[in-house]
Amino acid sequence: MTHRLNYAEFYITNVCNLNCTECNRFNNYHFSGHQRWDDYSDVYKKWGEVIELPYVSILGGEPLLNPTINDWIYGIREIWDETTIEITSNGYRLNYVKGLYQAVKDTGAFFHVSVHNQEVLNGTIDENIHEFLESPITKKSIVPIDIDNRWQQQYNRIKQEDWVDCDTHKDFKNLPSKYKEICIENGLNDVDFINFNTYYEYIDKNSVKILVYIEDIFYHSAITLNNGVFNLNNSNPTKAHERCHGKNNYHFVKGKLYKCAISGILPEFVKQFPFNISKEDMELVNSYVPLSMNNINTIEEFVKSLPNEIPQCKFCPDGLGESFKLNAVSGNKIKVKKL
Repeated sequence: MTHRLNYAEFYITNVCNLNCTECNRFNNYHFSGHQRWDDYSDVYKKWGEVIELPYVSILGGEPLLNPTINDWIYGIREIWDETTIEITSNGYRLNYVKGLYQAVKDTGAFFHVSVHNQEVLNGTIDENIHEFLESPITKKSIVPIDIDNRWQQQYNRIKQEDWVDCDTHKDFKNLPSKYKEICIENGLNDVDFINFNTYYEYIDKNSVKILVYIEDIFYHSAITLNNGVFNLNNSNPTKAHERCHGKNNYHFVKGKLYKCAISGILPEFVKQFPFNISKEDMELVNSYVPLSMNNINTIEEFVKSLPNEIPQCKFCPDGLGESFKLNAVSGNKIKVKKL
């Protein structure tokens, strides 16, 4: 019997060439470690027998820094032969990986390029894409058909009980000034919303496709750094889960299935860096039990529970003021003395 997950992410490296403030996977620090395909291929072959995956994303960190990225692309295609394969990248390393174009062409995978600094889109990123693809190349901008639903989701995250409804981004101009101000403080306004949700589609003569998204609206991550020591949030887990952007982004990490990125990555990050953390919270960080081949008999119960909050949700922010505009990206990592 197979179980269906509509979407899952394969996290394959902690390493990234960029430094984006408040990276939600902590890759703005010297977070080290790759997952090589051959180390986990046999496990994922077993997953292919019990999990149906119509859509997956390969990410990191920067997945193109994983020396076995092509093996990941071919390997996932072999196991899930009908899945849609998305590779989430920042676009800087497209032309540095030998055989990458052929791997994408052979498997029908495509790139989701996340541009965290809008100024580089018409410069570095556009040039990298044109060098990677084969002419002729078509480019067009696309606004998703569910744009109003996306607006309502974002607005409802900020909206308080006594606020009026605001069904579309076009209605933003009609909001009372005091509501507008709070929305803007939280990174939501009509102009930036359209920019953030419009993406650019590049397709070449071989139907190799790259989708480029301006993703320069960031949210505060689970960790904060004070005097060289990290701290975690102590949030209301229910509120944090309600406001979470990644609550349905289930993660495969080292052959195991996790509720989200934080539950899968935080235990490894805590091992590498100094934390100001209570004994109870340290136990909570390490107490999450992912689904693995060792406890696969619980798969039905586990899959049903994935959309629900978990105690570890307390480590993520739950309040207003969690979004902000990211204006710059640097390759210099924040210096923190590792353990």
